Amino acid sequence: MKTKGIRTASGRAMVMAAACLVMMHATDAAACDDEINPDARVVFNGFGGDPFNTRKQASALRSENVGHLVPALVHGDTEASERRGTPVVTTQAIFATLKFHVAAINRTTGCEYWRYSPFGADADPIRNGFRSIYLLSEGNGNPAILYAGDRNGYVHAIDTRSGKLIWKRFLGTDQDNHMITGTAIAGGGRLFVPVSTIEVARTVFVDDICCRSHGLVQAVHPYTGDAIWTFHVTEDAKPQPGNPNRLGPNGGSVWGSPALDAESKTLFVGTGQNLTQPATATSDALIALDTETGKIKWSFQTTANDAWNISCQLPALWGKEAKCDRPEGGDFDIGAAPLLTALPGNKPVVVAGAKSGVVYVLDRTTGALVWSRRLGAGGNLGGIHWGMASDGERIYVGVSDLNVQKQTIFDRPGKPAKQVVSKNGRPGVYALDLRDGSVAWEAHPTRDHEGKPVPAIFSAALSVTNDVLFAGALNGMLYAFNTKDGTMLWSSDASTSPARLAPARPGVQGGTIDGAGPIVAGNDLFVNSGYSTFGGANRFHAGPGNALIVYKLPGQ
Repeated sequence: MKTKGIRTASGRAMVMAAACLVMMHATDAAACDDEINPDARVVFNGFGGDPFNTRKQASALRSENVGHLVPALVHGDTEASERRGTPVVTTQAIFATLKFHVAAINRTTGCEYWRYSPFGADADPIRNGFRSIYLLSEGNGNPAILYAGDRNGYVHAIDTRSGKLIWKRFLGTDQDNHMITGTAIAGGGRLFVPVSTIEVARTVFVDDICCRSHGLVQAVHPYTGDAIWTFHVTEDAKPQPGNPNRLGPNGGSVWGSPALDAESKTLFVGTGQNLTQPATATSDALIALDTETGKIKWSFQTTANDAWNISCQLPALWGKEAKCDRPEGGDFDIGAAPLLTALPGNKPVVVAGAKSGVVYVLDRTTGALVWSRRLGAGGNLGGIHWGMASDGERIYVGVSDLNVQKQTIFDRPGKPAKQVVSKNGRPGVYALDLRDGSVAWEAHPTRDHEGKPVPAIFSAALSVTNDVLFAGALNGMLYAFNTKDGTMLWSSDASTSPARLAPARPGVQGGTIDGAGPIVAGNDLFVNSGYSTFGGANRFHAGPGNALIVYKLPGQ
């Protein structure tokens, strides 16, 4: 059944008389008085919760009880204006990235077992900061290790028990530009790390010739950090004929988190646009790599000739427009994490979502297109931005269809970037039949802003458990939908929950939901609340925040 709007299930309260039944804790980063158990069972790990990035988890949450979820714990990072990185969750602890730290947090009380703090008191708020975290716990005498990726292109391997550094490696090739945003993943004796480039924005601020950096995937030994192989999305940049102010090829950032098919020894990665011409066949592409060698098995490009960087949006008076090739591209990365699943008959496929607004399903072995479905008009914030979810029958997709004038982040400091819904945009949540891509249902929530309804923008990744789909919007709202027909089962304003849980802790606040989005771990719902990359609050965004919020059922 297709829903044009939202139908609210009868008897489902929003939030909620049941709140008093749950013990609420606001962490003050007190030290835990018990010891961390590095062998505790892992209930959520990586960006997608499993190597296939399905973001499907077993839990007790169902359509019958999800309406009773209440915010039960908040962990604030008062040094930050946004919260990044999908937390790793075990039966005992939460391992989370803060702005300048990695913290091991008790799931029940919010106390901290340890903090890993490598940046020191003089940390640079722009250049320093953690973006992602992954746990490897193989046993057999090997330590359980957390791998945290940072804004400077380093991976920090941290002992899970003590919080002490085991090894640290720069995994880029360009110290000025390379960074790690996507979450690493391990398998077959290798740690696979996606590497992206901030040169897409940095070119605005420097007078260097544009542009020299490109995306990478690194395979390293998980216990030493020693290099095994490197995949370069493009060749090294070199001066371009007839244009002394241009280097290329470049770009092709690997922003998202890879998916791993261990059986076929294949790693799947999505790439971003080139920054300038010449455009390459490996930009805006889904690429299958041999995990043993790093060689390409196949590559499928979703948008050809896409060359774009932020200087394309600058007025001529800035003098930077020469770094943009015209006509400029659409900035239509595959930034969403690839998702592995199977069609009826157990035919293995890989799903890619592009910022152009199109979902692609490809044969996992050959890269041949099975089907594609346009859901949105696309935009530089998506289309499809961070990630999808699947329960094996349907693919669940959030569509943003928001265009951000990114240069206004810099020329309007302290104010929200200028943003507009794409022409013919269709922001919302969509359920697609895995067999053929037909739309089973769609939902388009709105929220009043200054007396007018404004569409909820779904840039963050989604999660599914049983018959419940969770989606977080830029406006700070969390929504739960019935996977069968799109009925809204529950909603909660995550931008205001921290204030209710931590009234005595100034500086702890919620905001925009972007990036990792909500995840289900055990019987709890986790969400990062707060995202400041695009400035302050406006009609689409709840704005900056620094909270990790845990929602629970009463009595859990």
